[in-house]
Amino acid sequence: MKNSILLTGIVLLGISCQKRLIRAKDLPYINEYYSKKNYYLKEDVKIDNKRTLKKGLLVKIMIDATPSLVKVKTYPAKNNRENSLGQMIAYLANDDFEGDSFTIENLDELIEKKLELYKNSPDNIKDK
Repeated sequence: MKNSILLTGIVLLGISCQKRLIRAKDLPYINEYYSKKNYYLKEDVKIDNKRTLKKGLLVKIMIDATPSLVKVKTYPAKNNRENSLGQMIAYLANDDFEGDSFTIENLDELIEKKLELYKNSPDNIKDK
């Protein structure tokens, strides 16, 4: 009985010590920064059994963060963000991050695993 109470206390302490990598109040600023950029997929990304995003697809990204995850979601660059359902292509769990504080450089590294920055002007969107 004592062991189960002790284990419960340790688990609750661990959960309460967990920190968000990106604070919810910072998400609008981060998404505004990335909204001006276009990317294309470095490789095919399988979304589910029926859908695959093809290599070379021109996309925009949005960042989402929960208390336990940072998610990179994409949507076609031609579409309006408000009318698009973002598809998660990369994520980082808080437990997998080993640094002191999560920075925009860390986020760029996560993005660069799946996406390449499209060098032309964001206003001059062309299909790749």
